[in-house]
Amino acid sequence: AYAGAEGPIASLGGGVNYTDIYNMSASGIAEGARVNPSGLAADPDQAIDIDSAATVTAVVVSGLNSALTLPGPDDGGTELSVGGYFGGLYLDNYGRAYIDDRAVVASATDVTIDALTDTQVLAVVAEGGEADDVAVDGAFSLIILGHETAAFVEERATVDAGEDVRLTATNRNLVVNVAGAQAIGNDVGVGLAAAVNVMLRPRSLEDLAEVDE
Repeated sequence: AYAGAEGPIASLGGGVNYTDIYNMSASGIAEGARVNPSGLAADPDQAIDIDSAATVTAVVVSGLNSALTLPGPDDGGTELSVGGYFGGLYLDNYGRAYIDDRAVVASATDVTIDALTDTQVLAVVAEGGEADDVAVDGAFSLIILGHETAAFVEERATVDAGEDVRLTATNRNLVVNVAGAQAIGNDVGVGLAAAVNVMLRPRSLEDLAEVDE
């Protein structure tokens, strides 16, 4: 996204880039289900694997010029240049692997429950302006990331494993947030830039139970 403006005396340019992403991956054994009921012959290598992987890769670019954009306030030739850009990315990434209430599950060997959330984000916001007298420009980037990774067995479920019951919840986040502003004026040049990352607190299992109800 890019916004440009040009005038002989003053040029004003700015823009807002808003991106909202929601991703949810869930796998489980439903409430009241019967898996490998007793009384039936089982393969000696029988195992139960419940895997959930929630992956988000996002690249958000704001305020950068390209061959498709119109001339902007950074081209000079004006007395006053004022510009600004805001890039906001709001991302939620959730992964759940579970055995629900009143489910009865049996396995000759292992019962494995794995949940993974993997979030990779690159956000870039840039703004620049040039004027003969005064140039003022700002670039602001905000990323709000909510994530939750849960692997669990509900308290009223029954699990009978010949060997191990293994639960693993893994979260991986890689967030790169860059903002830059350049203002060139013969008399006054002011450039402001800020990049802020906000990581929301994951909810507890008690909170999840209240939501499910």
